[in-house]
Amino acid sequence: MNRQFPMIAAAVAAAMVSGYANAAPPTLAEANAPVAKLVIAGSSAAAAGITASIQKNLCGGAANTLNLVSSGGSGNFLALSCRTAIAIPNLAANSLVTFYYRTEGGSVVGVLPIVSNKPIKRLNIAGCTVGPPIVCMVNVTTPVTRTTDAWTGAVVNDTVQLGVTDVEPSILIGNDFPSNYSAAAFGTATPAQLKALSTVRLYDQVFGLAVNVQNQGFTSVNLTRESAANIILGNYSDWHSVPDAISGNPISAASSEITRVNREPGSGTRTSTNVFLLGYHCGQATSMPNPAPGEVLNFSTGEELNAANRTPGSVAYTAIDQILNPANGTKFTNLVLASIDGVAPSNQAAATGRYGWWFEAALVPESGVTDGSLALSQYLQMNLPRLAIMPSIPSVLAIPGMAGNVPAIPLNTNGGTGTTTVYVNPYSRGRNSCNVPGEQI
Repeated sequence: MNRQFPMIAAAVAAAMVSGYANAAPPTLAEANAPVAKLVIAGSSAAAAGITASIQKNLCGGAANTLNLVSSGGSGNFLALSCRTAIAIPNLAANSLVTFYYRTEGGSVVGVLPIVSNKPIKRLNIAGCTVGPPIVCMVNVTTPVTRTTDAWTGAVVNDTVQLGVTDVEPSILIGNDFPSNYSAAAFGTATPAQLKALSTVRLYDQVFGLAVNVQNQGFTSVNLTRESAANIILGNYSDWHSVPDAISGNPISAASSEITRVNREPGSGTRTSTNVFLLGYHCGQATSMPNPAPGEVLNFSTGEELNAANRTPGSVAYTAIDQILNPANGTKFTNLVLASIDGVAPSNQAAATGRYGWWFEAALVPESGVTDGSLALSQYLQMNLPRLAIMPSIPSVLAIPGMAGNVPAIPLNTNGGTGTTTVYVNPYSRGRNSCNVPGEQI
């Protein structure tokens, strides 16, 4: 009889999984009254990976999840709600939970409100209209609205309980500090306060330059690191003047204007570009130019790439999954990633030391979180850095030594193939973006 017990246990487990796979997503009303909620704000580059991991590992799949995205003036307010497929410490299985994720403003909104204890706007499910389709309308979009947080519609003020940054908060300073943001709305922070923030390393993200090749006469771009830096600085204005990193010939045989598409100061992606290409924050004083009068800035990675995708000859900086992830195949059809010094950007190229534009993303927990919100925050802090839980997207690498991630040669992976392969990085910057990556095996 004892030999039957494992079979019974397996059958029960299978029934539970099967039953959960058919669980209906919460309604709007249910999602607005969860057992526990967590308000996340910050990095837009990390948002797709974090939300995908929540859906897969906590919710039991995207089909069980109510996914909401704002429309109207900003598409950067998100929410997802589900009944948990697993039990986590201090929160039972089948608990109704709702996550809010604000990417509007990028990395800096994951730190300033936490330092200053300032509530900022997040999606308000009660303001969404019942569908199909469900519409969560967020009104007004001007530079003033974005820097004063004066959004209206399906938004409400709330405390940021977990911040997300593309780089360590301590380097969101100088020309990468959002000095044009309203201190009354977002608060402010000194370099010492940003450095003192408690953080949890999340995972490595790989970045690169995206170039619009529509009607350009060239379909690929191979830049030296120096040429890439000069493009970002505005020292090149024509692709005909830019040499190919391998052949030395002009990238474009004919004159073709370069248009730079920028994020706002405070963006972690912008900061990573300053660090990697210009050495800013790492002993060099030069950074990409401050916003010029009248320059249109973009307050999320998605908005930046949409602008670049409709501007032939333009260049933008981005986490590489935005271009390489098959799920984005119809979004940015005019954009290609530039190779740097002959190396095409990929997480594998980064893990083998051939491509150096990668940095550690971080979670920034708010110290006053309690109850179910604390349970959700701690679950993400403990589990998102784990290779087995990590989102399978092309920009991500597991940080060695975090959450049991073991670096090795040949590379340890999640067992995925193609763009779903995630590697344990054998190198680490050790919480400092300016460090030369050190081997960890």
